[in-house]
Amino acid sequence: MHAISVHRSARSSRLAVAVCAAFALGAIAASGASAHTGEPRSVVKAGPYRIVISAGPVAVGRRSALAFRSTISERAGGADVAGAAMRIAVSNRSGSLRGIYRVPGYGGIYFLNVPIPSADSWRSLGYRIEVDGPLGAFGAEYVPPNLFDEWLFEPVVLAMAGLGSALFLHGFVRLRRRRRADHASFGRLVLFALGLCFMVGPLVSPLDPIGDHYLLSAHMLQHVLIGDAGPALILLSVRGPLLFFTLPRRLLRILGHTAWVRRVAAWLLRPRVALGVWALAYGGWHIPVLYDYATTHQVVHDFEHASFVVAGFLVWSLLIDPAGSSHLSRGRRLAVAASVFAMGTVISDILVFSLHPLYPVYAEQAERIFSLSALRDQQLAGVVMSVEQGLTLGTFAAVLLVPALRDRRRQREFVAGRERLA
Repeated sequence: MHAISVHRSARSSRLAVAVCAAFALGAIAASGASAHTGEPRSVVKAGPYRIVISAGPVAVGRRSALAFRSTISERAGGADVAGAAMRIAVSNRSGSLRGIYRVPGYGGIYFLNVPIPSADSWRSLGYRIEVDGPLGAFGAEYVPPNLFDEWLFEPVVLAMAGLGSALFLHGFVRLRRRRRADHASFGRLVLFALGLCFMVGPLVSPLDPIGDHYLLSAHMLQHVLIGDAGPALILLSVRGPLLFFTLPRRLLRILGHTAWVRRVAAWLLRPRVALGVWALAYGGWHIPVLYDYATTHQVVHDFEHASFVVAGFLVWSLLIDPAGSSHLSRGRRLAVAASVFAMGTVISDILVFSLHPLYPVYAEQAERIFSLSALRDQQLAGVVMSVEQGLTLGTFAAVLLVPALRDRRRQREFVAGRERLA
């Protein structure tokens, strides 16, 4: 009886340490899972003036216009410039002038709907901004941002990625020094690097602004990478002893001997709890009202991304079992994978088979990237989720099932051989 109690306590300690180590990496990723809401802005420098511009196509009746909004400040001191006059000259790609428009200003904000041929043509037009104010008259070219060149500098994301890498390398080097390369192979290093790329890349690459402002399918790709593929690869890379070597010894000792940490870890890794968190995160945030609200509110959007990351680490901790605690049997792990796939299929089917766009924030977007309609973009988002889940969960199921099927086949062959000999 005493031996059973000690065994359970040891397994509980391993589970607590495993959850804390996994969630150290997960929290690092979640804290950096920032999103960018609001209109993209550009800065134009015209002599002593600094002009901050937000621009994007809108529909005005049956015609298209460029909603041009800007502020003017001094480049030297940053003070707002009052009483300045602004004009914008618009030219075709060939260089021929389309028109010159005076941009009225109210309370330091200059706003005008500039006529353009179509919503998709505004990035190919030429724009020259002229400012006549107390510091003199100056002009400069405004070049619309190229969506596919918008790489973002995110200090928090990059700092957290650096910390996660330092933790992994700490455990990796410790095991290599102990000549346990079997638990710290360079393949593990590749898996971790790939997982980290899936966590960081979608937040700093052009995928972020495209997903936030233009395409639901791009946003869905971002979500499944940071909330599914990324956590799966990271946990796969640290499975076994490496997981316990990522954290400093003193911290491991404290976590392993803290009762409430063990209780919380055991509760979080109950299949019902982990699946419930996943269902709330993915099902809840894809309700159109909540989705649109998160897309237009920075703090809520950050929380949305963090919830996907946490849900992903919880579910994949059950599936991969990085601590080797044998908390779930092979059959129960397959049942968890099937449950996640079934819930994801419900979401993707709604997106694919809906007869009209569900998300106004994308349906009302005048500029259509790749000429995708709002409905086609929504259907593509459902396909993205379905394919990604098929690849990750399908691969997991195959890895789990193939050895079992092979063992059964060998068993049958062995029994058949004994019967023939008899």
